[in-house]
Amino acid sequence: MTKLTFKRVIFFIKERLKASGGYGGTKHLPATVEDTFHAIHSLFLLRTLSRLDDEILSISDKKFVKHKWQERSLNFKSAYQILTMLSWTNILPSVDEISSFLEEKSYHLHSLENLFYCSLICKSFGLEFPFNKSPSLSTDPAIKELFFWSTLKKFLGRSMDPSWLSWLELCQNYDGGFGFKPGTTSFIDTTHYALETFSLFGRFPFKTDSVTNFLAACQKPEGGFSRRPGAAAFLDATWHAVSSCYILATKKPALTQINF
Repeated sequence: MTKLTFKRVIFFIKERLKASGGYGGTKHLPATVEDTFHAIHSLFLLRTLSRLDDEILSISDKKFVKHKWQERSLNFKSAYQILTMLSWTNILPSVDEISSFLEEKSYHLHSLENLFYCSLICKSFGLEFPFNKSPSLSTDPAIKELFFWSTLKKFLGRSMDPSWLSWLELCQNYDGGFGFKPGTTSFIDTTHYALETFSLFGRFPFKTDSVTNFLAACQKPEGGFSRRPGAAAFLDATWHAVSSCYILATKKPALTQINF
């Protein structure tokens, strides 16, 4: 089985750290909320897997994240990412402040993605979810949409349709990765969403070992991961890879070989 190595992933990530705090998608791009979340969450997962106990957020990172929350011109996704990072710093805003933000943005709760991130915020901070209808799924969904929908159904205590597992299996390709629908090209983000969805059902794909091979094929010599084999490495793809490895290593450790 192909082994994944993370000896240089941390170096790849930290090369994108900006002097003023936060991380950029490349060494030359400015810091963004999303790239900073991808970097810090990846480091958090790697620290957990390797049992390290070093500090992940620098003082400048904390200032960057806190400043971004204070801007308040955020969508649900950015708010979730910022609040998650703040939860690791013990400088969280009050529950009332978070509730106020959700109330201000509630008129945007019409898309599946916004409902998904709103539910994650509510679950993380013990808030009442301002939407009690069963979320709808399109008749021809992509894997990411199925993941959002399944997460919401589980959060709301609604039954999930296990027949979607067969559809998920059909999305896996000969290279071990998953396309966004059956018969489409494998990408690292769709592979991550597939693993997350399988995990919600307490299942894993039949060809779990080939998933590891696909992830390893996406790793570049400098340590980061590309969205597909042969492409350039980016922080978002690296986060999807690290998150996928975390799922495999914690749920199916016998089938995942990771070197640190």
